[in-house]
Amino acid sequence: MSADDDGFARPLAWLPVPAEEIDGLPEELDYARWDGEAEFPTDPARCAFYAVPYLKKPEVCLRPLPRMTGVRVVQTLTAGVEHMLPAVPDLPAGARLC
Repeated sequence: MSADDDGFARPLAWLPVPAEEIDGLPEELDYARWDGEAEFPTDPARCAFYAVPYLKKPEVCLRPLPRMTGVRVVQTLTAGVEHMLPAVPDLPAGARLC
């Protein structure tokens, strides 16, 4: 099942690079690529794992989060998370910022 199917049987991960370029990704997840472009690749509410676009302005990285009602993990690709802190109070209960 792809990230664009309507079945939603598997959790969805948003990645800033194509999933095909990353070895060893779990087969239990669906993947969609979003590197901060204007259009979201899927409904953000479907996203369970959000790998934040690399070296984008905070307003870009934070933009989908209010609609990511099912997100469980928000993973930055930088050493710091300061640019993501404004979103922490609004993350779903139990979600993790890494």
